[in-house]
Amino acid sequence: MTGRSGALVVALVLVCAGLAGGAGAVGAGAAKRSAAADGAAARSAKAACAKRTSRAARAKCRRGRRAAVYRRVPRRGRAVLAPVAGVWPGATRPGAATPSGPAGTTASPPPAPGPGAPVAPPAPVTGSVGAEAYDFGTFVLRLTRSSVAAGELTIYFRNYDVSEHNLWLDPPASTGRPSLMISEAVGEHGGAAKTVAVTPGTWRLYCSLTGHDAMTRDLAVQ
Repeated sequence: MTGRSGALVVALVLVCAGLAGGAGAVGAGAAKRSAAADGAAARSAKAACAKRTSRAARAKCRRGRRAAVYRRVPRRGRAVLAPVAGVWPGATRPGAATPSGPAGTTASPPPAPGPGAPVAPPAPVTGSVGAEAYDFGTFVLRLTRSSVAAGELTIYFRNYDVSEHNLWLDPPASTGRPSLMISEAVGEHGGAAKTVAVTPGTWRLYCSLTGHDAMTRDLAVQ
């Protein structure tokens, strides 16, 4: 029994070795066939370039061959040449949508409004200006800018003086609008902010407290 078992084991080992060798040969044969096919494809592409009539066309074709990329065919392990979009005639970028395919549909621009369509009003212009109170031996009112655009205007007031100051805004006389208080009297480092609608013309910012007549500035609204 022992001799027969040993002989059986030896026979199985020899059969397995033969199968492995056959598989290796099959794999080597497939690799050789793949390499031969790739070589044939390369030679065909080279011959196609040589048939181009002009030197520029031949140079462009050769650049296309050099720029070719390889893609892997699933389950076969064989590399084939795939043309790069924009290099070879008729080539498309991998994954690019075609005009006739579902993914190739592009969003059309919105239609232009008709003659009777309502037009949205323009957004109001929003600006800002700062007014600052100082004491340089005499009371002074300074503005961060001398002119602004018409529209919504936010006025920021800040008092840098130890004395109290307020801030008022006078519209142009032609508007008939009353004066508007921007800030009540505040002490040092006090302040306020207010947004008002201003129209073109000359507006005046000033402190209305007694003895503070020098604290006045004109603001041009354009």
